[in-house]
Amino acid sequence: RAATAVRAAAEALPGASAYHIPVLGAECVEWLVTDTSGVYVDATLGGGGHSSLLLERLGPNGKVVGVDRDAKAIAVATARLGEDARFSTVEAVFDDGIAEAARRHGPVSGVLMDLGVSSRQLDDGARGFSHRHAGPLDMRMGSEGATAADLLAGLRERDLSYLLKKNAD
Repeated sequence: RAATAVRAAAEALPGASAYHIPVLGAECVEWLVTDTSGVYVDATLGGGGHSSLLLERLGPNGKVVGVDRDAKAIAVATARLGEDARFSTVEAVFDDGIAEAARRHGPVSGVLMDLGVSSRQLDDGARGFSHRHAGPLDMRMGSEGATAADLLAGLRERDLSYLLKKNAD
């Protein structure tokens, strides 16, 4: 019962879903939106929490373009927001998605990026990121390119070492 009450209270927060609560979402959108008829890009779409807040703030001529590399995230956000004609999506990396938004709708008024790891990807063992759930060694943000298992099986130790050093955060 306590967990249900906490979930209900969390879902009542602006932009929240049963899965995720955007931290400082309302504040970010308040500062970002300067033109209620503008084009705004949510470059880390995920479940669409920030996009839902942007849509609430925009007028009837405003547009929100959600960008994500993860087709599953796009499907979740589209199920949540897809009935709003002001919302569209692009499956791409940040810069390509922002460029596509500008190509489709003209100058972009603002970009919101909630940078960090996606808890949905960590919680789903099949994605290959989880350290709590069994699954394949995939570790791709989208569906293209070599999996981590492919790289480990195909690279020499020296090349793998270089790859890890080059891409380490």
